[in-house]
Amino acid sequence: MGSCPAISADNSLVMPHSPVLGPDAAPAMIVEFFDPSCETCSAFYLIVKQIMEASGGSCCAIIRCTKAPARPSVF
Repeated sequence: MGSCPAISADNSLVMPHSPVLGPDAAPAMIVEFFDPSCETCSAFYLIVKQIMEASGGSCCAIIRCTKAPARPSVF
């Protein structure tokens, strides 16, 4: 697990294998649940990167890979 101070050992949102992006000393944490095959997730990841850049190093991002729920077909 990364060394972001916002991550505590009892945090159920962060897994030991979760990638940590951003500065080690960041006081805030973003947890993104991400499915690499989901177009919406991919688009939102760019927004997370923008938030991190705009924060000036005051946040880190934890990436949780997960499978997005299947959407019902309209056909």
